[in-house]
Amino acid sequence: CGPAGVGKSVLATALIDQLQRDVNNAKQGVDRFAARPLLFEPSELGSQDEIVSVDGLIQKIQDAKVASRVPSDAFHWLHDHGLTIWFFDGLDEFYRQQTDFFQMLSDKLKNPKSRAQVVICTRDSILASGEQLQRFLADQMADPNVEVDLFEVRRWAADTKRAFVERTLSAVGRFKDASEDERAAEADRIMAALEGANHQRELTDLPFYCRVFVEALLEGQASDVDDEFALLQRAIDTLIDREADKLKVDWTAFVTPQDAIAARTAMEAQSGGRAEREAKAQALLKQMGREGLEQLLGSAAHFYRFGQNDARAMNEISVEEWREALTPLYIDYELDEATQARYESALLQFPFFGRGDAEGSMGFIHELVADYLAAKFALALAEEKPKAVERWRLVVGARHPIENTVFYRFLRSALLAKPELRAAAVEACANPRLSAEQKATLTAL
Repeated sequence: CGPAGVGKSVLATALIDQLQRDVNNAKQGVDRFAARPLLFEPSELGSQDEIVSVDGLIQKIQDAKVASRVPSDAFHWLHDHGLTIWFFDGLDEFYRQQTDFFQMLSDKLKNPKSRAQVVICTRDSILASGEQLQRFLADQMADPNVEVDLFEVRRWAADTKRAFVERTLSAVGRFKDASEDERAAEADRIMAALEGANHQRELTDLPFYCRVFVEALLEGQASDVDDEFALLQRAIDTLIDREADKLKVDWTAFVTPQDAIAARTAMEAQSGGRAEREAKAQALLKQMGREGLEQLLGSAAHFYRFGQNDARAMNEISVEEWREALTPLYIDYELDEATQARYESALLQFPFFGRGDAEGSMGFIHELVADYLAAKFALALAEEKPKAVERWRLVVGARHPIENTVFYRFLRSALLAKPELRAAAVEACANPRLSAEQKATLTAL
């Protein structure tokens, strides 16, 4: 387990490649026996919403991986007798929806005659919030006949980043023929950028972000790494794109039913054939869904970082409190319970959240990302109703002081660039409905 971007899938792929080499050696008589690895992952299973049972999952994997379909019983027999090893990677939404998946695995592992082996790769946020996964692990660990190993993939330190940079440079065309001194000088330049400021160092501790920023530097886009806000937005956009592609996200999950109907109605009124209008509707819904996702993330981040007066650390918030925070807290339209549950489930697919230090707690993986999302959300609140004092109370929240935070720097920069909004903030400072702390914060902004 580990946060998104820490390299769980890369590690699983490396292990699968080694197992496959063992299988090939066994075929050539080098080894006596080797179990064949079988990877279950979203990219080859289609929409996880379509898989309603374990048998359905097996059917999907046979369609994608097996040249000649075998009966379900035979598929299980191969696994139970140690002839295959099952790898599950990125099926977090499937785990949430199933009632028989973990029971099936438990029956296999607890059977004294079984030689079944299973590897599950999952985000630490799912390990913290997924009740079925938690019960499954606790049940297996309590059984002396079942061997369970739990590994957490660590973030990168500076020496690992350096090794990655040097390996990357050796594969880049213009550096392949460069001298050792030239490559070392370029590696020094990149490392200085990755480790030069707190926001750069913290984000690039995760391999995924490190790769994104190294590529940006090599492409000559150093401004995206030097600019704190551009760096954070690039990180957020890239991670959303990656997860949306992996999970085959239904963007309508982040669009209210009313807005979805309105979007389709508007597209139907346009000219063009039916297929063209449907394509335009899907594009519009994707755009609206992405905006809705950032709004929900911002709402949760604002509550989490600035909606509490005790300013607790992120890893001290319980999962139950998070479930309350993940509803659109400051959004004007009302949502029924079913829609709120759909929002929560869809939102947790995106890997901005991680397991906290305290048992049963979770929070944003990066405090910097949370502050940036919260600041963008707060700015949108202020811009929508700049004359409403209540909006400014929500903007500054209950956490004080906020100086030296990304939240403070972003809002201050935005207000300096928007004279009319800044004037509205000055006017709000004189209103008695703001507390002394809120007035002080707003004055500082």
